[in-house]
Amino acid sequence: MTIALIIFLILIGLLLILIEIFVTPGIVIGIIGLVLMVTGIYQTYVEFGNTAGNLVLAGSFLVSVTIVFLTFRSGAWDRFSLNETITGKVNVIDTENIQTGAKGRTLSALRPMGNALINGTRVEVVTEGEAIPANTDIEVYKILENKIIVKKIS
Repeated sequence: MTIALIIFLILIGLLLILIEIFVTPGIVIGIIGLVLMVTGIYQTYVEFGNTAGNLVLAGSFLVSVTIVFLTFRSGAWDRFSLNETITGKVNVIDTENIQTGAKGRTLSALRPMGNALINGTRVEVVTEGEAIPANTDIEVYKILENKIIVKKIS
């Protein structure tokens, strides 16, 4: 195997690893790239001896680390990072509008969680284990910190 073919294997392997990091999900392309790099380095040891193999191994390692370092530094990772803030919050209960004993209607099936309309307010509610179908009359049984526990009106 010629030195040009060995360099080609190592460069294609490095390119496939970079494609794996930046473009494609999964690990298949990265594993193929790693196999190509290891094959190129192994062939250097076989064809040109330990000294050349050690040099190619060290060079491949340095080039790989340098490329990853430069991509971190250049801001290339910013395209992949989440820059938005989560604005959702837990179930905030309006204690003036929703109190123990308030009646309402399920908007979705409660298995044991779901949505209900209580005093004109759409809220997430939970049962104590029973499943309640949609469009069923319910009553607020208990209110915890951020949970409204309901039961079916018989």
